[in-house]
Amino acid sequence: MYRLMPFTRRVLTAAAVVSSLAGAPAILAAQGACSAGEVTLRAGDPRLAGISPLPLDSMEMSMEREGANRSFGTYTQHVQRASVNGAPAHLFVQRAATPRGTSLDSIWVDARSWVSLRHVAATPGGGMNVTFQGGRVTGRVTEGDSARQVDAEVPAGSFDYSVGSAAVKGIPLCEGAVIRVAGYDPMRGPRETIYRILRAERVEIGGAPRDVWTADVQVGDRTVRMHLDRATGRELDWSIAGPNGATMRGTSRIFTTR
Repeated sequence: MYRLMPFTRRVLTAAAVVSSLAGAPAILAAQGACSAGEVTLRAGDPRLAGISPLPLDSMEMSMEREGANRSFGTYTQHVQRASVNGAPAHLFVQRAATPRGTSLDSIWVDARSWVSLRHVAATPGGGMNVTFQGGRVTGRVTEGDSARQVDAEVPAGSFDYSVGSAAVKGIPLCEGAVIRVAGYDPMRGPRETIYRILRAERVEIGGAPRDVWTADVQVGDRTVRMHLDRATGRELDWSIAGPNGATMRGTSRIFTTR
């Protein structure tokens, strides 16, 4: 979800791939053990073959400034099975509706390796239509009134920047773990996201106590404070400081749409 933030370039894209809003079964349990320390998660990691992204997530976004809280729109992600050139794929469809307009991204990744295959996007500020193949990304990118052709090398093991965070939910987490997620943004090039799992705790979210991992997620030069459900990996809420004393928040709509 991180490409959607008004303080970066759109507001959090990889919002979690989770169960349905009605509370369907959780993401497949992560295999293996976790230990404190730093690891890098890359597309092609054998553990990814066992992760089945679940179909739907939705976040309610708000902006707080000087004690006032106003809605900033909604973010929704659907995930479905697909096929690209006859091979199984996951299709992520991400929609953000904000006062700035509506953004829509469609991202295809290989179902076993999560290697990027294609990304098509339309946003108030531009869009893209690119294909990943043979270690390169090619296609067209539009920003404002400017359009350009893209033909660039993609570092091996890079996730599409918009969906890399979904893969984190399928690996073991524990206090003190640091997960570097290698990502690639067709508009900006290589972009790494860093998850720092601070602690396990119980916090009140949506009017009830929740057992969560509290994490700081570094996105470029910004840090997002996030609570992940310990049982499912679901992103329950997040917050990030913005300019002029503003704070941007997102809360899972599982608490409001049942």
